[in-house]
Amino acid sequence: ILHGRDVVRFNQQRSARDVAAQALAVAAKEGRINSAVIDIRHHGRDGRVVTLETAAVVLRNDSAEVTGYQGVSRDVSERHAAEAKLRESEERFRFLAERMNDLIWMTDARGILTYASPSFEQMLGYKPEEVVGLHGSFNIHPNSLDAVNKALSDAVETRAQSLQLEYTAVRKDGTTVQCEISTVLLWEGDVPSGMQGITRDISARKAAEAALRTSEERYRFIAERMNDVIWVLDKDLKVTYVSPSIERITGHSVNDVIGQRSTFNTPEYELDRLREVLQSMIAGETDEAVYEHRALDIEGHTIVYEASAVALRNEVGDLVGIQGISRDITERREIESRLRERDEQYRRIVENSHDGIMITEIDSNRINFSNRRMAAMLADTRAELAGSSLDALLPATELEHARRVRKRLLTDGAVTSEFQLTRFDGSPLWANVSIAILKNNYGRPTAFLCMCTDVSERKLEEARRRDLELQVQHTQKLESLGVLAGGIAHDFNNLLAGILGHAGLLAELLDSDDLRLSHINSISLSAQRASELTKRMLAYAGRANFVLVPLNLNDLARDMTDLLHASISKNARLKFDLDPDLGMIQGDPAQINQVVMNLIINASDALHGESGDIIVRTRGLDVPESLLKRSVVR
Repeated sequence: ILHGRDVVRFNQQRSARDVAAQALAVAAKEGRINSAVIDIRHHGRDGRVVTLETAAVVLRNDSAEVTGYQGVSRDVSERHAAEAKLRESEERFRFLAERMNDLIWMTDARGILTYASPSFEQMLGYKPEEVVGLHGSFNIHPNSLDAVNKALSDAVETRAQSLQLEYTAVRKDGTTVQCEISTVLLWEGDVPSGMQGITRDISARKAAEAALRTSEERYRFIAERMNDVIWVLDKDLKVTYVSPSIERITGHSVNDVIGQRSTFNTPEYELDRLREVLQSMIAGETDEAVYEHRALDIEGHTIVYEASAVALRNEVGDLVGIQGISRDITERREIESRLRERDEQYRRIVENSHDGIMITEIDSNRINFSNRRMAAMLADTRAELAGSSLDALLPATELEHARRVRKRLLTDGAVTSEFQLTRFDGSPLWANVSIAILKNNYGRPTAFLCMCTDVSERKLEEARRRDLELQVQHTQKLESLGVLAGGIAHDFNNLLAGILGHAGLLAELLDSDDLRLSHINSISLSAQRASELTKRMLAYAGRANFVLVPLNLNDLARDMTDLLHASISKNARLKFDLDPDLGMIQGDPAQINQVVMNLIINASDALHGESGDIIVRTRGLDVPESLLKRSVVR
């Protein structure tokens, strides 16, 4: 059938290799080559495309002219198919390597890096081309280097297939990062030929692993050793590949899942949302998606996944599949749910507390949280209190006390003290305040927690009690003074009675023109004034009767002239400005004398020993009834 046919043209499909075959013939005729090995695709008689590897030799005559070709062809279709699958596998590897945040790397037998994923720059600050050719330990912290070397040595001695460990890496800028490494050792016979693996930044997990710990191996690059589920769907959304971790997470074996639709274990209530995400990728609305979905394990328990998916498209943009990674976040969501429940419990406790609670920033004293009770104690609304400075609530008299309390607080960590605060309406508030320091994860103080108990009523009650005690003490003192004054006045009055009696008897014994009579009259006048003094003392003691008689203030002032001069400072000059038309008043002479005396003495004290005039002035005034009512002392 083939005899006599053109070896190049009997295959009607002109592929790139067909063109190469024709080029071979031309090159042979021109004398450039004498032999070649080429792959040529042929159509079999049954329509099947067969790839033949052909080794050909050019036949020439004595004149070096091409007389023909001689060669051997063998079917290499299976090899080409295997190469195509290898390219597909490499593309899958490249997809994972370029999209994962983890570092993916390969080394040769000496430990020299032969491949580094682009994430090296994000995590460690090095570009891939900077680290390829360096030893894999170039960025291992000295504190971790011995442990890493020992682990690798043990792995080689025991012919381990894989290795997982944690170490501290040094970034390009000198800072450190906690890393987890998962690697597979490659062997050629009994000799290690290299390693390939994945390095993950676990700093955040280290900081919160007590609350968010998941499984002991969350991340691995190689599918068989990763905790995450790596999956591939075809264009019909059927599973064509799934990593073995699916069995650990769901109980379904890999064989159970292959060929299933992507929604085979999705609960009914999740179907619409999952289909919406996948359909948006099929329709070309997006090529990447990060979403959360729920699935059922083999026993019907719900699993929460965090998934990252990428659309796989051919060279013309048609969807050929979807590839992604799903991470089991069930435990994390459960922890978050429990934390939310606990936070809600704490929130209710705080909101329903009878004490005011607020949190203030340690540097600015700005209030960034307060419960309802605190807002009610200080302001009308919580919005009014939020953002306010605690310093604005402290009166000037409390600032020094606040500084002392703050100093003690930074030393002891907790303090309880009483403060007088000022409400937003300006009214005072007494509070018993318990203050504690809040610290961040690094132990640095960041805020003050203040719990305030309103003790204003207690303070008012204590003030009222103190006032009452002072009033009682004052009353008792007045009573004691009254008893003493009454006793003294009574005894003094008895003495004055004798003086006045004897002075009167002496006056009767003397003639009216006797010069000694004036001295006796002075004795009688002084005794009478002393008697008025005793009357005032008896009045103070509540044991005298007030006598209201018509009085002329001008005469009363003149009669007191000598006594007034003796009562004021020597530098003071006493002057009188008396109204001659002043009318009479009703009053007790002793009481009025005491009022005038007190006024003059107060005026003298106001001079503070300096020279000056004290003017005693009398006038008649028309006083309205309203002023009289306000001036009455009851």
